[in-house]
Amino acid sequence: MDRRWSTRKAIVVDVSIRRGDATARFGRCRNVGLEGMFVETDDQLFSRGMGLELEFELDDGSIVERHRLPVVAVRVSQHGVGAMFLAFHATLFRSLERLLYERPSIDVEFAPPANGAPLFVEGGQPIAAG
Repeated sequence: MDRRWSTRKAIVVDVSIRRGDATARFGRCRNVGLEGMFVETDDQLFSRGMGLELEFELDDGSIVERHRLPVVAVRVSQHGVGAMFLAFHATLFRSLERLLYERPSIDVEFAPPANGAPLFVEGGQPIAAG
């Protein structure tokens, strides 16, 4: 059963993922809704129920806003992690509303990096996929 209460939209946004005080991991947002986002990563270090912090920028075409907020991993797959927002503030809500309801969607499919290229970077160093 799908528990989402808002539209999901395919967008591409680079995302920094932190687990506590650990070094940031980087992935790419695949889709986003008012209650969370799915972040593509080839990292298998996440587990369902794990508390994380996401940092990302949203560009709605008129303004770029940086957001950092706590999330919980609600879905983990070989392609990434589904994160539910735990804290919500008005600026993020308005940014997401503009992205979800005022901009056209784009088609995004998960594609593993070609030729073993890194999907994300840890501590400034690329980590090879697979």
